[in-house]
Amino acid sequence: AIPIIIAQSSQGMMGLVDTAIVARAGTASLSAVALSSVLLFVLSSFGGGMITGLDPMVSQSMGAGNEQRARVLLWQGSYLAIIAGVVLAVPALVVPRLLPHFGLELVEQPLMEDYLTWRAPGLPLLLLFGTVRAYVQSIERPAVLIVSSLIANVFNFASDLLLVLGGADLPAFFGPLREVPALGVKGAAITTTLCSLLQWCIVARYVKKRVPVPGGGHKPEQATGTR
Repeated sequence: AIPIIIAQSSQGMMGLVDTAIVARAGTASLSAVALSSVLLFVLSSFGGGMITGLDPMVSQSMGAGNEQRARVLLWQGSYLAIIAGVVLAVPALVVPRLLPHFGLELVEQPLMEDYLTWRAPGLPLLLLFGTVRAYVQSIERPAVLIVSSLIANVFNFASDLLLVLGGADLPAFFGPLREVPALGVKGAAITTTLCSLLQWCIVARYVKKRVPVPGGGHKPEQATGTR
């Protein structure tokens, strides 16, 4: 359970770092990220609820000695994550732009639109990571979650500083990085999306290279009551 606890805690740590750094960009930026995070939490919770169904199914397959079925579930869960992530990204992009039509004139709306435009592509990646995480937990290989979490946290901290606040204050030996402009909330969103991609790539590569189970299940399949 310790690797799972660390992986879960690291997600909260990234959120804490994002908040601390975005706050330095101004109260309007912080408010925009906070409001956007409420919407993203609702959407990601809905998608995550579907993905958590994989945990018992993969565990049951491994307990029954059916490693082939566990890998099939990983593939089918990945297809579900992509489809659900793309569908859920639509309201993330549309809702802020509809607020004025309901009489809600928010000062933070332009910043919210910027933030969600770059965060929405991260929803499929977030759900993909959840799918692979459920798989490695169920096959008792959760240590890779620690590695991906630590790397993502270091990357998140460095990228937030660079993209949110810009590179103008960096020492001279950073060279071209000093030319990076301060992107504010847009930089925070880009960083979070890249962290989701990084975590998924690390865990997915581990599963592909290190987990000795059969392949299969590469094509989407229709659920039946006989499997």
